[in-house]
Amino acid sequence: MLRRSKSTAGKSSKSRTIDSLLRRCDSITCHRTRYRDTLLLSTRSPEAMLFYEPLPVSLLRQYRYCPRVVYFRELLGIPGDEPLWVSQGKQYHEKQRRLSSRRQLSRFGLTHADMAFEKMLRSESIGLQGRPDLVLVGSDELVVVEFKASLRKIKSGHKLQLAAYAMLAELHWQRPCVRGYFLTEDDLKPKQINMGSELRDAVLETRQRIEDLYALQRMPDSSASESQCGHCEYLARCNDRF
Repeated sequence: MLRRSKSTAGKSSKSRTIDSLLRRCDSITCHRTRYRDTLLLSTRSPEAMLFYEPLPVSLLRQYRYCPRVVYFRELLGIPGDEPLWVSQGKQYHEKQRRLSSRRQLSRFGLTHADMAFEKMLRSESIGLQGRPDLVLVGSDELVVVEFKASLRKIKSGHKLQLAAYAMLAELHWQRPCVRGYFLTEDDLKPKQINMGSELRDAVLETRQRIEDLYALQRMPDSSASESQCGHCEYLARCNDRF
């Protein structure tokens, strides 16, 4: 627990400023996360940003699949079983990384670009952090590429994750990213996603909903389908689903 003296008499200006920040932080709802054991604050005040830990981009996709996945995994700290497709996806990522150096950039609409694999990107301003599979860094534009072992249908959660990486890449390299691609094993042709303003707004809106979930500290409602629940590792913990 943080301790402070009851009186500020005789304190330096710096000490009084620190005490003021601590008092103001007392009124902020804090939630401990398992990310480097830091404090996540449900506020965007400048003082709170001293302690703020950006959310992992992967939570956007998980939240869109079902908010309860984020609740069980992140707030309650209950790890889910790793499905077979996750390990298959890791193997596919390694394969694509080896092959990418020999691919022609023209399939992504570029003539020349540097390749940045799984580079950690982080921004306090948009409150997100993560490692995109591949960022193609051109002289005047960026292209974000995500590898998926199997992707029969591109869902909203996938698009949000790709757009979030595009936004982080723009802030890091200071150049625009107007499109991204999904590269899958079952379809050699890259699937293009345009990074419009509506998709970018959805990224920030979903991030805010996740922060609200941390603040409320209670199990959220779920609109997941019966099929989604059937593939969820937390189904047994939801006593009101099907």
